[in-house]
Formats: sequence, structure tokens, C-alpha cells
Amino acid sequence: MRTKLPLFLVFFFGVLFLIQRFVPHYFSQYMFVEINVWLIIIGGFGLFLGIYSLSYHHTIRIRRKTPQWGFSVITLAAMYFTAAVGFFIYFGTSATSEQDPNYLFQQIFDNVLVPLEATMFSLLAFYIASAAARAFRARNVEATLLLLTAVIVMLAKISLGAWLLGDWLDPVSTWILEGPNTAARRAILIGVGLGGASTSLKIMLGVERGYLGMR
Repeated sequence: MRTKLPLFLVFFFGVLFLIQRFVPHYFSQYMFVEINVWLIIIGGFGLFLGIYSLSYHHTIRIRRKTPQWGFSVITLAAMYFTAAVGFFIYFGTSATSEQDPNYLFQQIFDNVLVPLEATMFSLLAFYIASAAARAFRARNVEATLLLLTAVIVMLAKISLGAWLLGDWLDPVSTWILEGPNTAARRAILIGVGLGGASTSLKIMLGVERGYLGMR
């Protein structure tokens, strides 16, 4: 029963969403709205489960004093402090208050999250540059074409390239981006779509049972 019931639910709701997508009927649209309401309710319970799992995992790390356990303290403190701010705003601020109810959240976003994201992406730039340097080595014909294409596109996007080589770079770069690049991107998207459809079909038919802890 522990295996058959999840498989039945996955197949049943998968078929329902397929019907809603491909059958333009009022009942299918109404059913889609109702299912979305239930998904919101289930997502709320899933949120509490995720909070419990995160708290349990990091509490164990703090108790055992594992390496870098201080980051677990910061994670839990940030999560519960942000939640406390949300509850304080929701229950402590009236709808007619002149103070902006999102002020504290905006301060957290502007002064904590934005600098952290800027720092993370600044560090990622060095990893991307090193990976690009390794990928652009002209070891064969394909790598040489990749290197030349990347150089043309990058020079066309900066004013220095147009100043050094003239205005012919911009139309060439536009042709590369709208021609070969678009064709390759569409091929990748088609492959991703076919892969997602086949994986979804395997899950609906019970061939793929990894989400149940089974192989």
C-alpha cells in the first residue's frame, strides 16, 4: 500500500493535468483551478516540513560541533529572524498604518541579501573566466571555431572592439547570435523538452521510482 498509493496518485494527477492542458473544456479549467488550490495547501504543509528538516539538520551539526558549524548557527538565526520579522509585520501592523509594513523586509533585502548576492556572483566571475580559458584552447577545429566565435561576439559588445576593427563586427555578431546560436539553442530546448516528457512518462507509469526511495 505504501508503494501502490503514491504510484496511483502520481498517475491520476498526471493524467488530470494532461487533460487540462490539451482539452479546452470548462470543466478541465475549473479542475485546474481547484487542483492549484490544493497544491497551495499541500505546499504550506511542505514548507513546515522543510523548516523542520533544515532546523533538525543544522541543530545536529551545532551539537556535534562539526567543521564549519558556525555557518549552521548563521543559517538558523537568519531563517528564524526573518520569520519573526514577517510575523511581527503581519500581526503588529494595521492596514491603516502610515509606516510602510515592508520596511524591515526591504532593509533586510537591501542591506543583507543584495550584498551577499553581489559577493557570490563576483566570486563566480573568476571561476567562469578560468573555465572559459580552459574551454577556449584551440586544440582542434571545433575548439578553434568556438574560440573565434567567442572573440568576435565579445569584441562586438564592447566599444574597444569597434574602435580597433571597425563596424563590421556588429552585423557579424548579430548573425552569429540570431543564426547558429538560435539554432543550437532551439535544438537544446527540444532535447530538454523530449527528455522532460520521457522522464514524466516514466514517473507516471511507475518505471522511475526514485522519489519513493526505490530503484
